Amino acid sequence: TALAEARYRVRLLKDMQAEHLKEYGLQRLVRSELVGRAIPWTRLLRSKRSRMGTLNTNVNGVLSVALAGLVWSLGALAVFNPILGIAALACLVFWSSLNLSFLGFLVRRRGILFALGALPLLFLHYTICGLGYVLGHLARRYPPKRTPAPQYAFKEELKTGRA
Repeated sequence: TALAEARYRVRLLKDMQAEHLKEYGLQRLVRSELVGRAIPWTRLLRSKRSRMGTLNTNVNGVLSVALAGLVWSLGALAVFNPILGIAALACLVFWSSLNLSFLGFLVRRRGILFALGALPLLFLHYTICGLGYVLGHLARRYPPKRTPAPQYAFKEELKTGRA
């Protein structure tokens, strides 16, 4: 969005595909998603430098984040009232239905076992997005304007070979 604000033309290449070659463990993935993506994304939204629709969000994604939060909240409260556990399960079923097209893609590409294994990670992804949204609202706001890059003065020193 900073490029668009500076009147540069930004093109989205929807057909472009790339493969991510970094090795990620679960801990590194969670940290990267939360600290490197979810919190900065929310802070960027809060700064009004970007609209929600321009930051890779859609109705299913927003609902999936909200439902993941409800599943966790209702699941925790089910300790006190078992009916809330049923509500949490209903939210989980609704969440799954919102993500059927993606899960179908995984089934077609890698098989049913892969898709079933990816299901908890997808739920974790939406949980991290929700947590990042909350933490991003608690974080310090971005400055209203971009901070200019620091200007460095370089000076060359002539070294003499004298002893």
